[in-house]
Amino acid sequence: MVITFWSDIACSYCYIGLARLKRALRAVGMDQYTELRFRAYQLDSKTPDVTMDTMKEHLKKEYHLGENRVTSVMSWMDFSAQEEGLGMNIAQARPTNTLNALRLVKLAQTKGDPGLTDSVLQSLWRAHFEECKNTAVNAVLHDAATRAGLSGAEVDQVLASRQFEREVLLDEWYARRRGITGLPYYLIDGQFDIRGAQSFDTMVATLQTVLEQGPTYAN
Repeated sequence: MVITFWSDIACSYCYIGLARLKRALRAVGMDQYTELRFRAYQLDSKTPDVTMDTMKEHLKKEYHLGENRVTSVMSWMDFSAQEEGLGMNIAQARPTNTLNALRLVKLAQTKGDPGLTDSVLQSLWRAHFEECKNTAVNAVLHDAATRAGLSGAEVDQVLASRQFEREVLLDEWYARRRGITGLPYYLIDGQFDIRGAQSFDTMVATLQTVLEQGPTYAN
């Protein structure tokens, strides 16, 4: 089975969702037989590299939410993260531009090792949501990517250039062609999808439907 998923480093639901999807795959016995393919998608390409607001302040301003509503949303995120064994500190995470972070995930993909790609993606998410660092800063990106297994020299070379920017934009273009407007988005064997923040039970039910139909491997 092949699952192509679109994610952003600044998307808390993406971080939680991929962990939940992996748990669902284990539950249906398909974790060893499924290829996960990352695709990049910036939720907001206009976000500046440096922002002073925390995520809590950002949600209030961007979505015009009151204190009680923001507190409720963040409590739900924290609970969902804990369910998947993630130590998110969502209230203190800082919104920032993610283009460079996504370019480093695309660099990892060129190595032909899905485990390395996942390691880089997870390391960037941890830096953003658990360590609450600015993942648009080159030093932060360098540290997260090299801890995950990428060469420091290659990371610095990419960050000093526009390498892999086209690949990120192509992923986003393909997403728009498919009508993807929100994250996370999972395309399973080219015919089934899981859109947005879904429960563990919903993911399991979708995967079971795919298995009953039989795989097409047509992503």
